[in-house]
Amino acid sequence: MDETVREHIFKPFFATRELDKETRLGLAQAYGMVKQHGGRIDVETEVGEETTFHITLLPQDAKSPALQAR
Repeated sequence: MDETVREHIFKPFFATRELDKETRLGLAQAYGMVKQHGGRIDVETEVGEETTFHITLLPQDAKSPALQAR
């Protein structure tokens, strides 16, 4: 993907092809969930090549509100 596309890939409803009935929220939702848990998503890509997403999540403390809610 080129830099213009890369700048927008995590925005809701962003698509590089014609929109149909699908909402295309996948990357935006993934980004939101990872950020909500203190993580990060890095994108490795070049024009005409495959794209790789690296997701880093930090270990949760046992006293974390996210774990206590289970």
